[in-house]
Order: sequence, then C-alpha cells, then structure tokens
Amino acid sequence: SLRLANNLASALRDQGLNVHDITEAPLLPLGQGDLPTVLIEMGYLTNQADRLLLTQEEGQKKVARALYNGLKQFGESRTKGN
Repeated sequence: SLRLANNLASALRDQGLNVHDITEAPLLPLGQGDLPTVLIEMGYLTNQADRLLLTQEEGQKKVARALYNGLKQFGESRTKGN
C-alpha cells in the first residue's frame, strides 16, 4: 500500500498538484486477500482553490490523469517484479 501511495503521490506532483505527507493508517482492504489499500483526500469544498479544482472539468481531468498514471506505474512495477 505504501508503494502504491508513493506512486500516486508522485503522479499527482507531476501534474502540478499539491501533495501532503503520506500517513500510514490501518484501512480495511476491499474484499479478501492482501490488497493494497489507499485513501486519497483531494481537498475540501470549503477551500476555494480545492473547490475549483474538484468542480471544474479541467481540474477533474488533471486529477483523473494523475491517478491513472500512478496506478499504471504501480501495476507495471508489480508485473516486472519490483
């Protein structure tokens, strides 16, 4: 899960998004098995800059693109055995 979180954080930073520290916490996996689990908080609707990012199409695309890239990088590293 920490590797996944780091991949996502790196991809978000690459898109120019602000990323705060990654904090480890016990999260229940979805389903059974040893699944990486990550909780992503993208901002607060009470914060004007966050609200603009999360409610405008271009901001949503930027976030989605970053999350996709981070997930893809994580998946590729798993298939290569890293």
